[in-house]
Amino acid sequence: MKLIVVNLLGNEGVGKSTISNMLKVTLGTKVDAVIQLSFADPLRRAVLADEEAQNIVASELLKSQKAKQSGYRQKLLDKGAELRSNDPNYFVDKMRETIKYYTRLGQKIHPDFVLVIILDDCRFLNEFLMLDVAHGNRIIQLYNFLLLKSYGAESFGYQLP
Repeated sequence: MKLIVVNLLGNEGVGKSTISNMLKVTLGTKVDAVIQLSFADPLRRAVLADEEAQNIVASELLKSQKAKQSGYRQKLLDKGAELRSNDPNYFVDKMRETIKYYTRLGQKIHPDFVLVIILDDCRFLNEFLMLDVAHGNRIIQLYNFLLLKSYGAESFGYQLP
């Protein structure tokens, strides 16, 4: 099983989600599976589990102007800070578990299975270091939608067809 992690870095609004969606479509025809993940996925679930956030539809609201107006984004920021203050590696540990799950699944499917995981929200040093050490990480830093810098092409040693 071959695992490739593509890690998108950049400030809010530079196009990480757009690039992630484009990569998923493009790579989906070249490898066995492409999965988009976010370090913030467990955070979104935690905020939605909070009683006061139950009425917010996160998947639609987060990326819209209404999300900023509703305070949902601020709830995410506050909850993220709380979780990190209790355990600085909370999101790293959750992502490690998620990647292990998909890796085991790929191994069960076929020994030559090629899985690409695209992460569209790496923002903290411990997140970057976990990926760099554990997964031969491919990093793409976005400055804006048209300007990006790529690191680590040699690090995973797999050429896409």
